[in-house]
Amino acid sequence: MQHSSDTGIDEYTAKGILRAYGIPTAREALVHDLDEAKARVMEIGYPVVLKVCSAELMHKTELGLIRLNLKDEHELIQAYEELRMKDSRSPLLMAEMLRGDRELMAGIVRHQGFPPCLVFGLGGVFAEAIDDISLRLSPVTRNDVFEMLNGISSNTILNTYRSMEPVDREAVADIIIALDHLVTHFPRIKEMDLNPIIVKNGKPFVADALMIIEKE
Repeated sequence: MQHSSDTGIDEYTAKGILRAYGIPTAREALVHDLDEAKARVMEIGYPVVLKVCSAELMHKTELGLIRLNLKDEHELIQAYEELRMKDSRSPLLMAEMLRGDRELMAGIVRHQGFPPCLVFGLGGVFAEAIDDISLRLSPVTRNDVFEMLNGISSNTILNTYRSMEPVDREAVADIIIALDHLVTHFPRIKEMDLNPIIVKNGKPFVADALMIIEKE
């Protein structure tokens, strides 16, 4: 939960920090007008996601500030105009539309008087409703992280499931270890929520990221 003493970091900046720590994300670009959006989409390739990018707007889905699976220029223009009606000033984040077969989440939460807590579980829009997570206090070893992966009730979904490839557990562990390093290096981070982490061909990619830091 965000308090008045905390402040958000916009998603583009947050994911830039993640990439600096080796965490894979969707390919994306920040755009400020429609011409820039049309140019950037040629680099990323359809289909794309378009969303308002602002440190003040933490829960974009609930606010209707995301447009998914834009397949051509007509849909891109329509989405751009719709988002501009809701927010005329903030830049927009354009990202590749990741298509995967499973959604996971990982994150950090820090409570006063305790070490940072690392979180892993099932992701997506129903993550809070399903509430299938495992927790460990920082710092963690790689063995701790693998215990986290096995600690969720639905851990079998990480294996070969129906026609889906097994999730690359080493790659997921790399993400959680990187988060552990990140929260150690930046003690002002109060919360990070990587949700969803899209699993594509067994590999995890962060599609959305929320970061809250404590004000100085």
